Amino acid sequence: MNKLAQRLGVAFTTAQRAIDRLAAADVVTLASEAKRNRVYCARAILNILEEPPRLPGTEHARPHARRP
Repeated sequence: MNKLAQRLGVAFTTAQRAIDRLAAADVVTLASEAKRNRVYCARAILNILEEPPRLPGTEHARPHARRP
């Protein structure tokens, strides 16, 4: 949380409260069980980013193969 607080320019407790609120709203989930340097994941946002683009006129086009 220290890195997040530093990057945002806020106090540690402010960053921690923000993460706690995001977790309570199911926006982020804990992705690791580490006691320190915990990693959180915003799965819904990642899912949106992984969707193929929806461009006008391409509704019937074949989806492109995903690259690793």
